Amino acid sequence: MGLKRFWGQSRGGRILAAVILLAMLGLIGTAAYNYLSYRKAAEELIIERDRQVALLTAVRLRDELDKLADELQALARSQSLYLGLTDRQRLFLRGASQRLSLFDGGVILMDNSGRVRATVPERWDIMSDDWSGQEFFKSMLVAQPPAIHFSPVLDVGPGDAPVVVMSVPVLGENKEMVGVLSGLFRLGQSQVSAFYASIVRLRLAGSGDTYIVDGSGRIIYDAGYQRTGDTINGELVRPAQPKDAVAQAGTLAGGQGGARRTQDAEGHEVVAAFAPVPGTDWMLVTETDWTAAMAPVQRSATGFIALLALGIIPALGVMLLARGQRSDLVGRDQATIVGQLKQVRQRLVPAQAPLLKGWDVGVYHRSATNGAVAHDMYDFMLLPDGRLMTSLATVADKGITAVHLLSTLRAAFRMAACRAHSAGQVLTECNNLICPELGPESAITSIYAFLDPESGLLQVASAGFCAPLLWRGGDLEEMREEGTFLGQTLDHKYVHEEVLLAPGESIIFYSPGVLGVRPETGDTFGPERARTTLSGSGEATGQGLVDALCVDLTTFAEKDSLQHQDITVIALSRSNAHLAADKPGRTLMDNLRALGETDTDL
Repeated sequence: MGLKRFWGQSRGGRILAAVILLAMLGLIGTAAYNYLSYRKAAEELIIERDRQVALLTAVRLRDELDKLADELQALARSQSLYLGLTDRQRLFLRGASQRLSLFDGGVILMDNSGRVRATVPERWDIMSDDWSGQEFFKSMLVAQPPAIHFSPVLDVGPGDAPVVVMSVPVLGENKEMVGVLSGLFRLGQSQVSAFYASIVRLRLAGSGDTYIVDGSGRIIYDAGYQRTGDTINGELVRPAQPKDAVAQAGTLAGGQGGARRTQDAEGHEVVAAFAPVPGTDWMLVTETDWTAAMAPVQRSATGFIALLALGIIPALGVMLLARGQRSDLVGRDQATIVGQLKQVRQRLVPAQAPLLKGWDVGVYHRSATNGAVAHDMYDFMLLPDGRLMTSLATVADKGITAVHLLSTLRAAFRMAACRAHSAGQVLTECNNLICPELGPESAITSIYAFLDPESGLLQVASAGFCAPLLWRGGDLEEMREEGTFLGQTLDHKYVHEEVLLAPGESIIFYSPGVLGVRPETGDTFGPERARTTLSGSGEATGQGLVDALCVDLTTFAEKDSLQHQDITVIALSRSNAHLAADKPGRTLMDNLRALGETDTDL
């Protein structure tokens, strides 16, 4: 009755009541709109976070696989294996059985026609069988150069047990393929398998099921060890099939991975994230329980509903709360991802430069800390013939995608170095490998060199990289800057340039970040100042030339300006005779240990 009397008292009272009601409805509507917007943004952030974590984990998984392949590669380079007859090869592998115990499915040696010549342990049922039809053997014939191959699940283990086969080429003295050495990992042997132990060490992401699936959809690994060897259900098979969840996500092109909200086999809502494992046809699939992921958002929803029911929540409060919680979610996830990216990038560069007798190798590398849009990667590798491989590349991309490309590029450079005879051939082969994986917004520029320390002969091939500088007693000569960026055109042919470095002469490689350093006001550092600095340097050693350039960089720009982009400088200097006599060089094994190599049979 009171409200009725109030409503009927006067026209002014009715207008006031209507205004109050409309204001309350407006506030409630604004709050509801802001909450729904916040919820949608939070869902998108959770899905993108899982995509990036899965992609990073796939890169780390490839690193673990390469560690397992090191033992096979070391044996494959042994003369007893690539020069020996069948009986000698069997004795050699039998003597190395302790080293090969990590392959719980055994080790198989095939000749260049695909016939089985030796096994550890002995498997007389397959001796002399023709395995040339196996995909892992055919891949060695097709790939140029032959590279490490990781097979899908195959029923070729002892007693036809399902296994994964890791294969490396056995190359002769002229780098011709004389055989294939394969290590087998049994599926489902979680307690004793070095293969599964390396996967578990990664602490794979996801609060639900986690799978590693091969190209045919068979499960290589699942976190519960219940479905290993099975074929995964249709919605998570390969992208080529029309009902594939990864294809529907539409984000796998270019090696970007994908994620989407879906349901698992039990009907629970999850975020399914997918990432290709570099250099294999495997795919990492992680599932995160949607309810657990959205729990913080749901707690906010409960508070919102209670306040809205009371009609006392102002729209501004909703906006501030939504913004704060979204910032916390982004901050926590971003900090975790940035930390993992930093760890992976640190593993992509050598711990130190090699020390060669008669040479001084200088290096400076600094990673950007303020969201750079380009990242550097450099590498050294001592080859069995005594040459030193030196590579320097810059990838124009950000975050997970950049690290994925850097990891793929480093693996491609190293595999090609063991096969190719020239620097131009390496870039040509790597370009064909990278081209299908490169997204439209990515770009890769690189320099690649082979150095013969004995003669001083240097082969240099460039893919649109900064022109190297020849330093000859203070006189600088700029080599040609040629070649297109890697991954732009399939089957592009790269050529190399040769130069003979005499004692006292040097060559300097530097990344685009050096030229792009800019103070708060004024022009960039630029190539002219770089040449002037090096010409005026009285240093005759590689590290001295590198230090001279870096010191001038720090005087040219403020410290904060140097943190916006990656900076890398490498100098290879041939020592004068009297300096070389006073400065003993390392042995080959010292250099291998410095570069992280494990081969003891070069």
